Amino acid sequence: MNTKEIKELYGWNETLEKFSISTNPQLKKEFPGSFRIKKHKGKYFWYYRLSNNVKGRDKYLCSVEPNDLEPNQTSFEYALGILNEKLRSKFVMGVRNKSYLHTYIVPYKENIDNDKHLTSSVKSGRRNTIDRFGSWSKNEGVRLNIVPTNEMKNVFLNYIKFLEKKGNQKATIKAQLQIVRYFLDWLCKDKLLDGAELFPSHPISVNLQNELLKKHITTIPREIKTFKNSYYTQGYEMCNKKIQTIWQGYCENLGKLDRIRDKNGKINQPPHMIGRDIVYFISYLQIRMGFRLSEVFYSYRNRDVYNDFHIPNYPNEMASYWEKSEDGWIIHIKKSKNKDRSVPFTDTIRSWVMPPSEELLKVSKCVLDKKGNPLYWDTPFVDVCMELFPNSYYLFPSPNHKESPNSKRSKTYYMNEFKIEMVLKNGWDKFGINSSHDLRRFFVSHSITNTELTPFQISQITGHNIVTMEKFYIRDNMKEKFNHFKKITQKDLLKIKPSKNKD
Repeated sequence: MNTKEIKELYGWNETLEKFSISTNPQLKKEFPGSFRIKKHKGKYFWYYRLSNNVKGRDKYLCSVEPNDLEPNQTSFEYALGILNEKLRSKFVMGVRNKSYLHTYIVPYKENIDNDKHLTSSVKSGRRNTIDRFGSWSKNEGVRLNIVPTNEMKNVFLNYIKFLEKKGNQKATIKAQLQIVRYFLDWLCKDKLLDGAELFPSHPISVNLQNELLKKHITTIPREIKTFKNSYYTQGYEMCNKKIQTIWQGYCENLGKLDRIRDKNGKINQPPHMIGRDIVYFISYLQIRMGFRLSEVFYSYRNRDVYNDFHIPNYPNEMASYWEKSEDGWIIHIKKSKNKDRSVPFTDTIRSWVMPPSEELLKVSKCVLDKKGNPLYWDTPFVDVCMELFPNSYYLFPSPNHKESPNSKRSKTYYMNEFKIEMVLKNGWDKFGINSSHDLRRFFVSHSITNTELTPFQISQITGHNIVTMEKFYIRDNMKEKFNHFKKITQKDLLKIKPSKNKD
């Protein structure tokens, strides 16, 4: 069914539209246009599109199935009535209007989608957040006309209390309130700036928001998780051993992975797929260099993919790609928290069997025993990943590689796999690790106690400034504190005799 047929289904016809516009002086002279139907989340809505070619010319009217539709009234006739109401104020909302606030959620989400300065992930987050506020305001019966009044402050406070009762922490509540403020700003913003321009202003300021949070939300002090270098070493060794076992098996099988079999011996896994064991590869990278999950999880295999695929399609989004230099592999990270950085990665994976191809032999270092016979081969970690994972735009492509060779993996699914494999099965919660992001904190805590790395070098690797590292990422290393007293003992201090005052 095309758009015209859908409009006709709800009472529209071309003759009636032309008649309605031609007989209304305002529509004919000031606001000529046409009626449109748009679909959002499976539901249709009426819009009036102004003929003048400016942004924001689609004026939201109502749902095609309004709750207060009269028995003998068509949906289109109802939309005409809404349009006439809006014409009285020239599409500027008055405080006497009894419309509901949630009815403007849909056009605001359109505004979000049309914002070229936002990444797709930010757009998705804002849409979801404002949807939740829209559902709450609908259940509460919040009217649109209270936006410019002090009553909006009470609504805002009630929403804060609602979010707190749901178990949200202060930081989460603050992030959601920020999107609500953006929505209120949009309702008041000038049409020339893509706003709705319904009211001159609203009373919800950043200062008011923060004062309400301070007064009504109790902040629980951040738990300082105890860090031990032995925890870090155990986590690293576990990942290294697992990857080494997979690589050793691959080399022994002449370039074929050991695959999962059912109880009858039937293989139930594609011939070139790692499966859940990917968590060891990603975790290795995060433990070793403190990467954010997305920086390595969605990393491209080379610069060409970044230039030819990412930049034309996602110019404003974070990206990373691998590149080989004379000294080893480098990952170039772009626009991660609005920063660019390049991080070298020279780790190798060892096998006691010769790698299964000439290309791998060229990049691997062969170590000989005393008799001059090959003892083992060290192959760069990134080359191992390139070999074990299917060829794709991404270093770690989707498991659905056969149907979609260049599609991403699901980060949500990965985080669940991490929880099952690393936290529950391997017991990493005893290290203070409950999510993949904790591995980034682990790296910082380990590195800050390493005298070979300065805080400046760590900040360059991780993309954090030193203050942020100290505030959020450094974990409490009790052993280092005790070492201080071993280096400067009470006995040593007592040996220092104060000089006598000759006066």
